[in-house]
Amino acid sequence: MRDMSIIDDIKTDLITLQDHNKGLSTVIHSLMQDKINVMQQLSDTYFQWSDDGVASREKKEGKILKEEAISQFRHQIQQLRADAHFIADIEKALDDSNNGIMKKLRSNTTLGDHALKEIDYNLLTLLFAGFPIKSISFLMNMTESSVRTRKTRYKQWFQKRDDPDSKMFAQWLS
Repeated sequence: MRDMSIIDDIKTDLITLQDHNKGLSTVIHSLMQDKINVMQQLSDTYFQWSDDGVASREKKEGKILKEEAISQFRHQIQQLRADAHFIADIEKALDDSNNGIMKKLRSNTTLGDHALKEIDYNLLTLLFAGFPIKSISFLMNMTESSVRTRKTRYKQWFQKRDDPDSKMFAQWLS
């Protein structure tokens, strides 16, 4: 009888922990989605105002608005780049909500003949979090082409490895 009571208590504790984890996961996802949305809006604004058609349609006003929008965009991107916690917070959120994915990734110090550097981990963090390529290119101060190339290489390297974690990483890049 006592054993059944202990088992029931353990079941209750397990259900409580699962509910708590679901709640944390929802909060973390919401926070990351907010950051992704900010980056998407910034990227959209930048490309909207860097369109030559806008400037020609609204000669003087368009040029002034374009310069203001681009200036605001650059300022916000510089603030994000300067924020030492920005990518680290995303990495921690990914790790906390996905069974330690980033710790598992950091335990992989090489991919093929490429030794992973902090820039690789940062780029993979943003890719795993679901940031659009354009947004990543601005945050990392890289061209879109470079981000796409690295993403493809990472995926190929992960697919060549036989361990389950590497297969999971490759799926996260799909």
